[in-house]
Order: sequence, then C-alpha cells, then structure tokens
Amino acid sequence: MGEASDYMAQMMIMQGQEPKMAWTIIEHLKQKYDVKGIPADINEINDVDVLLVIHPKNLPLQTLFAIDQFILKGGRTIICIDPYCYADRPQNQIAAMMQPEKASQSSNLSKLLNTWGLDMPELTFAGDRQLSPGTTGAASREAEKIIGFMNLVPPACFNTSSVITAQLNSVRFWFAGALNVIGSPNDVPAASNEPRLL
Repeated sequence: MGEASDYMAQMMIMQGQEPKMAWTIIEHLKQKYDVKGIPADINEINDVDVLLVIHPKNLPLQTLFAIDQFILKGGRTIICIDPYCYADRPQNQIAAMMQPEKASQSSNLSKLLNTWGLDMPELTFAGDRQLSPGTTGAASREAEKIIGFMNLVPPACFNTSSVITAQLNSVRFWFAGALNVIGSPNDVPAASNEPRLL
C-alpha cells in the first residue's frame, strides 16, 4: 500500500513533501480486520485470506501472474477498478502536466481482465438518468441530472439473493466503470459473471 504513518506524515509535511495517505476503505477495514500491504512487485501471494486489489496501476507482469495464480488456486479476491477515480488526484499538478501517463486517474488491470474474458475501458463510465438523484444548484435553477452520478436502491438495483448486497439500503456511484464480457482468447472459458448491482 505504501501509505505514511501519522509520524512520517508529519515529518514529510515539515520537509515540504506531501505524504501518501491511506485510502478511507482501508482505514475502515483496519478497525475490524488484520490488514497488511503487499508489495506491487510480488512474485507469489501466500498467507492471505482475502486479496483486496484496490485501484491497481501499471502492475508488473510478475504481479499480474501472482494475482492470477492466487485466484486459480481458489483464493478469494475482491478487485476494485475505477476508470476515473475522482479521489486519485495528482499531488503535484505541474509534474502531472509534464508526465500525464504517470498522473492517470484510471485503474489499469486490462491485461489480466482480458485473460479472463473481461474488459473495463479507461475513461468510460456507466450512467443512467433514471438513477441520477440530481444536483442542487442556484435557487433560481432547476436541479440538474448528472448521468455519471447514480444512486442505487433496492430492490431493482441489488441482487437480493447475494449475501454481499442483500442488506444494502443505498449505494452511490460517481463515474462508475462499465465491465464488458469480451470472451477469452485461445478458447479459454470466460470468467463467470454474476452481477451484484444493477
């Protein structure tokens, strides 16, 4: 993960550097579970109950292979990919303009997804006017609907037979990705697909 501890964050700020803070979801998970980081250049994944891959970017082939092997051996995995992560803003705006490929806000796991017969295009998001709650603007203007902002509510939007989504009341997405089934190469069976939302 590579996030800074509170002490290191303070030291970095004093030195004029901006620390890399932990994702909010990781902080919540740490309250109930033993969470440990795995290096981005790992050869093999062992001693993990559930592998959580959050917003992966440009992982080396060895790591993609390790993830694939972990899953093929029956390892439980949750992969969170975002074609446009609003929270992943470059810390240094000038450096981001000089090297835009390093400042991408898209997750990148296409090589592995394509092997499984799936694709999530970068900078492409799903949207639905009916599910958009609308935004409030000036008092004189009517509320506008942003199709990239969706408020999902039961029962129509959730798989009620899944333990993961059965008890949810509401889930909001801001520029959610669109996962497409494209078929696996070389006659390899495609990954099974059981939608939990929508």
